[in-house]
Amino acid sequence: MGIYLDHAATTPMAPEVLAAMTPYLTQDAFANPNSLHSSGVRAKQGLIEAQKTVAECLNTTPETLIWTSGGTESNNLALFGVAETLATAFQRECAAETPGTLITSPTEHSAVLAPAKVLSQQYGWALHYVKLDSEGLINLDHLAQLLANAPENAPILVSLMHGNNEAGTLQPLAAIGELCRRYRAKFHTDAVQTLGKLPLDLSTLQIDYLSGSGHKLYGPKGIGLLWVHPEAPKPSPLLFGGDQQGGLRPGTINVAGCVGFAQALTLYRQTMQAETNRLQSLQQYLLDALSNAFGAGFNLNMHTEQAQTPAIWLNGPADVRARIPGNIHLSYSKPLAAEALLLRLDLAGFYVSSGSACHSGRIEPSHVIRAMFPDNLARAAQTVRITMGRSTTAADLDAFVQAFKQILD
Repeated sequence: MGIYLDHAATTPMAPEVLAAMTPYLTQDAFANPNSLHSSGVRAKQGLIEAQKTVAECLNTTPETLIWTSGGTESNNLALFGVAETLATAFQRECAAETPGTLITSPTEHSAVLAPAKVLSQQYGWALHYVKLDSEGLINLDHLAQLLANAPENAPILVSLMHGNNEAGTLQPLAAIGELCRRYRAKFHTDAVQTLGKLPLDLSTLQIDYLSGSGHKLYGPKGIGLLWVHPEAPKPSPLLFGGDQQGGLRPGTINVAGCVGFAQALTLYRQTMQAETNRLQSLQQYLLDALSNAFGAGFNLNMHTEQAQTPAIWLNGPADVRARIPGNIHLSYSKPLAAEALLLRLDLAGFYVSSGSACHSGRIEPSHVIRAMFPDNLARAAQTVRITMGRSTTAADLDAFVQAFKQILD
């Protein structure tokens, strides 16, 4: 087994999570939670407890949570489902067709960008992308301008992720939420990369919808959630069938997955601050190790390009406190395809990625880095993402830097 540095793609399931799930997979609580016999009742009770646990961890109430199959479904439900609900409400008020305004950023995950394009091209929603700086941080003044210019007689939906899955940049949720409230916009955030890793008090943040996924926090794959603020319009369903979850997401609920999600989130809550501090220390350790290894060839400054092209650049904020804990994203200047770099690192015993793992194994120029640096295509095409987790040590990072430099040399 090599050194795994791809925790943003997925995490290994924690042993405690598997233990909590086992009765709902193979033992006396595996039944359908809608069944009336005792095994079904036990499954139903496990589901209720899981929902309570997740709600407590996020400081919300159980009825605000919709279970899904993962982050992609949650994001699609937030965009398509909420857009339909808002448009229908405005049609009733205005007695006319009222396609809305959707505001997002060019660095969102494809599970937001793809539905956004469909809403624009097939449903007539006006689609706007907020401007970014060279660290991937959104321009709040531009967001305010887009909100102020949106038509008054149509709905407004804003979808901006909390932490970028590639560059690691953390967006200011509180400031975005305040702007959205001021301009009567509904605010959805994709928190797949940050849920459990950073404090999220849903009772205080001015967010209307939040997406999360279990397999990013040492829970099982195939389970996610969409949180809906108690006062926000509920999304229209994308699927139709039974009346599970009030008809918002019909189909037999993945009870074992829900239990695993709750257990994973509980574990994170118990160790969150200590683990965040440890990962941030490791992030800084890696940056220092890269600086020592590459010297002047390592560029930490996002706002300027050196006269002589450096060997590697850091993408995203240089301050690790402004990044997702454990995330470091690099570009390199050597004419070496990302596929070749990843394969050579794999042969050396390091499991990393170039960015999002959601493109069926294809490695394409990063749309995130391309949006941050539109005039530097090579920077977007030649990238490597190192994402640390509970198993990562400083020795792992020392070994990675040595292998990385040898390959580039």
